[in-house]
Amino acid sequence: MAEAEGGCQLQEERREVSGNNEKVSREHPVLVDCLRLEKTRIVCNLLSTGRDIDPGLIPFLVENLARNDYPDLQFEAAFALSNIACRSSAHIYAVVEHDAVPIFIKLLDSPRADIRELGVCALGNIAGFSPSCRDLVLRKGALSPLLARLNEHVRRAVPALQLLIHFGDKVVLEYACWALSYISDGSNDQIQALIGAGVCPRLVKLLMHTPACVLFPALRTVGNIARGDDRQRQCIIDHGALLCLQILLNTGDNIIIMKEACSTISAFAAGNAKQNQAVFDAELIQPLFFLLEEKSPDLREEAGKAIISVIAGGSCNGIRASGLKGFIRPLCDLLRSRDPEILNVCLDGLELLCKPTEEEKQPGCYNYFARLMDEAEGLDRIKLLQTVSEYPEIREKALKIWDPLYSEALKVWKYFEELGDVFF
Repeated sequence: MAEAEGGCQLQEERREVSGNNEKVSREHPVLVDCLRLEKTRIVCNLLSTGRDIDPGLIPFLVENLARNDYPDLQFEAAFALSNIACRSSAHIYAVVEHDAVPIFIKLLDSPRADIRELGVCALGNIAGFSPSCRDLVLRKGALSPLLARLNEHVRRAVPALQLLIHFGDKVVLEYACWALSYISDGSNDQIQALIGAGVCPRLVKLLMHTPACVLFPALRTVGNIARGDDRQRQCIIDHGALLCLQILLNTGDNIIIMKEACSTISAFAAGNAKQNQAVFDAELIQPLFFLLEEKSPDLREEAGKAIISVIAGGSCNGIRASGLKGFIRPLCDLLRSRDPEILNVCLDGLELLCKPTEEEKQPGCYNYFARLMDEAEGLDRIKLLQTVSEYPEIREKALKIWDPLYSEALKVWKYFEELGDVFF
């Protein structure tokens, strides 16, 4: 009986304290907010020393996080929760379960830069914890405001980076070029921000006679700009990037840089007909064929991709020019290779180059490239690959392209037989 009476008395005292707290909150809101701020700062101090806190404090912190009317309190709560969100899985899930993510997303639009940065930090910690957390952050709508913040930082950073890439210090140049490469590896708006700041002339200049630690990020940035729209790609072409790439291919000995150069050529070749023709005119193709004989399989693969990009992206005039410059014979000669990557490139290239144009399909016309291929013994080697190659995928590809190529060759033979000119 005494214990029951004691319990009732305790509950009554708790209700009285709660009522008093509510009364204080109503009558002295400023005092309560000051106490909230002080308590939150104590939590932040504990976290700063590496100590864990009771997860039961998380609802209190999330409540403070939503206080748009009290930015100082909001900042301290954001600091505490972003710190908690990079700790154990239990802490991260507690933050998520108390619906802090939507509030952090709203913080990305805060008028205070320090609060916006904490919002980005917290969302990054949560999204980076697991795929499910990442998906949750995206579902809540974080991507658009995050991109807006990124563009804001890009606009502020680019003018400074444009100045830094003119410094003579190697370390400064390296970090500035890497920063530009990260910025350019994004939307076309970010690429345009770089172009607008005038970085292109200096970037192209850095492709020549610079240490590899500077050359590589500069080359990566040039490649990223080339992957923008046609206007952006043309801008970097107009500043002489293709000539620099030709020199790199002919004189370079760093495999990583040569791979990046090949990848960049592919980006230029994927442009419009004029830009693809510019790649032909810069005489970049012959060095790419030489790279097909390199020992590094990764370099051979990138060189092969570049060759196919140039051939596949070319206009009729560009493809015709490639044949006149002797592309067919090197491709046919390389069919002797035992390397499946090289054989794939050569077969794809021959299939594309020997595809007849509409004009060549007309009566009285013939496929000039089919003639070049036959003169270079390409058909014989393709036929041999159907049975001799040790790679099933090569045998299948050789078998697939044989019929259309042989059909084109027959038309050529018939054309010249009727003229009485036997060349085969």
